[in-house]
Amino acid sequence: MHNHVILTGRLTHTPELRQTTSGISVCKFSVAVQRKYNKNKDEQEADFIEVEAWRGTAEFVSKYFDKGDMIDITGRLKSYRWKDNNEVTHFGTSVLVETVEFAPTNNRKVAENNAADIPTAKDTSEQDIPDDFAEFEEIAGNDMPL
Repeated sequence: MHNHVILTGRLTHTPELRQTTSGISVCKFSVAVQRKYNKNKDEQEADFIEVEAWRGTAEFVSKYFDKGDMIDITGRLKSYRWKDNNEVTHFGTSVLVETVEFAPTNNRKVAENNAADIPTAKDTSEQDIPDDFAEFEEIAGNDMPL
């Protein structure tokens, strides 16, 4: 089974970085993703998708993205439910970010910052890397098969 989401859209508001009580960074935001254009309608429709990023990815998003910026997101769907004060059950769904990237038209932030200083958006710590992981050695002449 697969739970994989890929989104390209615009941030609907400036992401706000927060900390959990244990000091873990979290950033929740919404992305407007346009639907395929319908010739029978005057306006193009969009879906507004709730997104959450954690740890280094949350810090990356809050530092380099702002309201209206294009963003590429890969992640997975997360569903949840809760009861309100009247004991009514509510359901929700959001995208839990695995990686983010600058979308092709989001060059403003990159130009403002030295590109070499921009960190990777992949949230990987040393404890996430398996013990038997080995890096690929560079192959001379690009002989690596595709």
